[in-house]
Amino acid sequence: MINSLPMVKPRLLYISYTPPIPTWGGAMAFYRHFIERKDFEIKVITSSSELLAEPLSYQPLRFGLSPLSQRIFRTRLLPWVYGLHSLISWGRVPAAVWQAAYAFKPDVIFTIAGSWDYSALIAERVARRLPVARGMSARRVVTAAHVAACQALAQVDPLRALA
Repeated sequence: MINSLPMVKPRLLYISYTPPIPTWGGAMAFYRHFIERKDFEIKVITSSSELLAEPLSYQPLRFGLSPLSQRIFRTRLLPWVYGLHSLISWGRVPAAVWQAAYAFKPDVIFTIAGSWDYSALIAERVARRLPVARGMSARRVVTAAHVAACQALAQVDPLRALA
């Protein structure tokens, strides 16, 4: 007998400097997995300013530096101010990101670890405060490396990949 209940798609909150875009190298894979396949209900939050030139099939939320920080970063003080900015702002999550994350109610938060941007730290901070991964003992941010490892494990041992 076929189950007549509608399939519930996992809600994926994608927070990264590199949004899923079909024309950027590595971002192309994320675009194909998360946007084209329609397996997820997705909300994209990014700090990329290069995103504005791309035609997208989804509406991303963009966050960035304050106007004052942008102005200071365009001066000769950048080498000294950038380090200080990174120390001060790594734990701050913009209000628009909090509002979008709470309203979206994600099941999973995805980010790209190791980027030169602080968006991965923001994703980690959001994951700690939201009730994500309700069935797991620990809340987790899923990184691209984790997804690749699960896909490789699924090819070798499909039952272990589900655990």
